[in-house]
Amino acid sequence: MSDIIKGSKKLAVYMGYTYIPHSDAAIYRPGWWLTPVLKTKVLSKQDSGLFLCRRHSQLRYYNSYEWLMTVVEKIMTFEEKPLDEVISLLTEDHGDNIWKMVDLFHAIVGYVK
Repeated sequence: MSDIIKGSKKLAVYMGYTYIPHSDAAIYRPGWWLTPVLKTKVLSKQDSGLFLCRRHSQLRYYNSYEWLMTVVEKIMTFEEKPLDEVISLLTEDHGDNIWKMVDLFHAIVGYVK
């Protein structure tokens, strides 16, 4: 498994998602669901905001600023710091260059560990 997929899975879990495997398809639609998943009904993509994607390879934290910035916003809330201080924290602790999206992704994965 590539570092991108491993890191994306860590970020999905950090953001509160749980992966439902195909083996549980009788209860849930397989894929990444916001935790806690409702066990009283079969969920579908139409349950807006609850379903992230079907496969690990479809996680887009590494190449979508929209996805990645939701993680940065959660870090800002957790650290109780503004964006510039969070970026400084990521740069100091997890890499000198975070100007490319993939480098920012790796710095955030390093923070989440």
